[in-house]
Amino acid sequence: MNKPNRTELEREAYALVLFIMKTIAGINKLIDLTADEDCIATDVVVDDLKAIEGEIDRFRIRFLVVDPEIDFSELGDE
Repeated sequence: MNKPNRTELEREAYALVLFIMKTIAGINKLIDLTADEDCIATDVVVDDLKAIEGEIDRFRIRFLVVDPEIDFSELGDE
């Protein structure tokens, strides 16, 4: 596997940040739309959060392939 250049990694990082921001904005909009109701559409929120988690995992794996010395332990999930 070819090691991607820094520009490629920067583009992936930027895409991940945009994805997370867009998803969180959607969750906030959903919360705002349902604020007057008794419940929130939890299935949609859970699906959105799972999508964020999946993208972050994919990105972390990509960085581990490029640089196995990166330590993700401070994130608290490993």
